[in-house]
Amino acid sequence: MSRALLLAASRFYLRHPSRLALAIIGVSLGVAVFVGVELANDSARRAFAETESQLVGRATHSLVGVGGDIPNSLYRTLRREHGPLTAAPIVEAQVRLPDRSDETFILLGVDPVEELDFRDYSGTAMSGDTSPFALLSALDSLLMPEALARELDIAVGDELRVAPDGGSARTMIATGYVGDSGNAIAATNLP
Repeated sequence: MSRALLLAASRFYLRHPSRLALAIIGVSLGVAVFVGVELANDSARRAFAETESQLVGRATHSLVGVGGDIPNSLYRTLRREHGPLTAAPIVEAQVRLPDRSDETFILLGVDPVEELDFRDYSGTAMSGDTSPFALLSALDSLLMPEALARELDIAVGDELRVAPDGGSARTMIATGYVGDSGNAIAATNLP
C-alpha cells in the first residue's frame, strides 16, 4: 500500500512541480517559524533568569512585612539567637522629591557589606568620583542612576530632599552615580 501511495504522490508532483515547490516551502517555513519561536522563548527565559539573579542574587528566603514594616529588633534577634546567620537587610520605600518634582521613585537601602554574600557588585558601573569608603562612612549617602541625575540636574555632592510616602522629608547627599537602571535611587547607611 505504501508503494502505491508513493507512486501516486510522485506522479502527482511530477505533473504539478509548482505544488511540490509550495509544499517544500510550506514545510520549510513551518520549521523556520518553530525554530524562531523556540529561540525567542529560550532567549526570554535566559534574560529573565539573569535579571532574577541580579535582583535576588543567591538568596533562598525573604522576610516581607505583611501590612506593615518588619521591626528592626527582629533582625537583631535573628542574628543573636541563630548564630552566624547569612542575611542582608534590604529597605525599600516609595519616595518623592518635594523640591524637584511630584514623581515617585523607589528608594532601595542596602548594606553593601552584608550583600556581598548574595550579590556581586563588581559589575556595577560607578562614576570615577565615587569612593566606596564615602558610601560606607557618610550618613544619608545615596547613589543614583546617571540618567536620572541628568534629568533632575543633580551632581555629586548635591543635597537632595527625599520624602517617603506618609513621612517627613530628610536631606540626603548624592555620593555618586551607578549605571542606568531606570528610575531607582539606591541609598546606603540609613540609620
